[in-house]
Amino acid sequence: MGDEEAGPSSSGHSSPTSNTSTTPPPPPQPPPPPPPPPPPPHPQACAACKHQRRRCTPECRLARYFPANQPARFRNAHRLFGIKNILRVMASASEELRDDAMKSVVYESDAWVIDPVGGAAGIVKGLSQELARVKAELDAVKGLIELHSRAAAQQQQQPPVAVASNGGFLPSPPPPPQGQQLLLFLPPPPPTMMLQDGHCDDETVEYDYLVDPPAVDAAAATSTAPERPLVSPPISMAQPWRPFVADISPVAVADDDDPPAACAACAHLGRACPTGCPLARCFPAAGDQPADGRLFRNAFRLFGVGNVVGFLLAAGGDPGKRRDAAVSVAYEADARADDPVRGAHGVVMDLERELDCLKAELATAQSALARHRQYAQPPSPPPPPPPDALDRARALNYFCHGCYGDVDGAA
Repeated sequence: MGDEEAGPSSSGHSSPTSNTSTTPPPPPQPPPPPPPPPPPPHPQACAACKHQRRRCTPECRLARYFPANQPARFRNAHRLFGIKNILRVMASASEELRDDAMKSVVYESDAWVIDPVGGAAGIVKGLSQELARVKAELDAVKGLIELHSRAAAQQQQQPPVAVASNGGFLPSPPPPPQGQQLLLFLPPPPPTMMLQDGHCDDETVEYDYLVDPPAVDAAAATSTAPERPLVSPPISMAQPWRPFVADISPVAVADDDDPPAACAACAHLGRACPTGCPLARCFPAAGDQPADGRLFRNAFRLFGVGNVVGFLLAAGGDPGKRRDAAVSVAYEADARADDPVRGAHGVVMDLERELDCLKAELATAQSALARHRQYAQPPSPPPPPPPDALDRARALNYFCHGCYGDVDGAA
């Protein structure tokens, strides 16, 4: 019994002693750091590296311009330039102009896919023709404005007409000479040339011209303004095919009746020119013209022999179209030699900028011509002459007495 009672008493005394001797709980530990993220997956090969079946590294210079989701862009550029020439164009441009250089490469490549004969050179010719048409139309509108201005000046120089004393009626002035009538009262344009919200006789017109387009074409043909070297038009232009030979083209010296001499391509490759060589008519011997060798060197240095032959064959079996395709290739190569960064794309951008300025100037001139025509209207017809005294008396008697009566004697 004593031991049983001592046990609880001893246990009861030891509990407060154990509570006072325990250490405080440790502070909470910070959470463990998150596990490191998994390594990024290997970047997808760009279109250029995938086409060449090689590993694409982060330092790949072509990945920025030919992403993996646009393989057709690289195929077009590789088909026109080749990988070595693309890298050469990139190396020739500085760091700040490299994007412009690659943009021109992509633009010219896509243009050749759209138009296998003209390429970017065909776009240059289309813009040049549009520029000449707008400039001729602008000159014609300015000429009409000058006529209206001179007519208004002549009207201001005419002396004022004195008021007549016969009841305030003015006598009708004598008609002006025939030449002055032409200056004063120009006839309005025909309905097919007036701006009426794009409609004329309940039919929609395609172009709203204040000047007759045939007259504009005639003015453009007689214009003395210097023209840019043009090339064949793109197929998208709805017009019959007409072989175009530029001044810089070696096609001008090729004669279909004479057998071709050793072409510049075969001479460059150091081989004999075979019969039916596809390059003989397009790039004749360099001795025929001083410019032939330069054009050949520019074209084959930029595009390569294989690519040029491929584009000539893609133009079709028509010899005329092949020659025009050679003209386009030579034009783009010459433009790239003049401007290694922008090439033919730079010519297109310059023409578009100039065309926008001319169109804005033409719209301003058309508005001014419309205002001149609005205010230069022919005068209203003169009022009828006043009745004589007898007619006045008869009218007064009729209104007063209901009949004419005998007013002859009274008059």
